[in-house]
Amino acid sequence: MHSRVLEARIDERCEGIEALLARHNARSGLVFTAWNPRSEPRSLARNKAANYRLLRHRLVASVGVRCYPSYGADDVASWREDGFFFSGIDEKQAQLLCRDFQQNAGVLFNRDGMASLVWDPKLVLPRGD
Repeated sequence: MHSRVLEARIDERCEGIEALLARHNARSGLVFTAWNPRSEPRSLARNKAANYRLLRHRLVASVGVRCYPSYGADDVASWREDGFFFSGIDEKQAQLLCRDFQQNAGVLFNRDGMASLVWDPKLVLPRGD
């Protein structure tokens, strides 16, 4: 078995994600982590335990959801958070995961591979003036 790295950016299309979603006949997918709830740093052990709980969440364990390892990082590699790509998770389900795992946001992909942020609906974001 071989693995392939797919690079995706917010507000950009990723052809590899589009192909993956098509292969699984999924309308959407989500890159998500349970690391560092509400952006508060946690130990590696606590972050790994949180991701373990994520994999056992009722949405993730449901029929039709496929899971692949993933990670989020910035361009200069100053941070990295391990997580997963879930095919078949939609926006409402993504918001539920954000709430249940106290995550500010996840990265949602539509069937065309376009990436956008999906926010925890209970999160109060500062307004720009």
